[in-house]
Amino acid sequence: MAVLIEGDSFRLAIVVIGGLVSATLLTLVVLPLLYRQFILKGERA
Repeated sequence: MAVLIEGDSFRLAIVVIGGLVSATLLTLVVLPLLYRQFILKGERA
């Protein structure tokens, strides 16, 4: 059963979904790359 979302609820849903996607990408992609770049690089020296 599909539910139609109108007005402010739709905008809120977009913001929430965008926040979840960006937080997931930050956690799974950006933070490991930064860790490898700065932390592991310092251990080699």
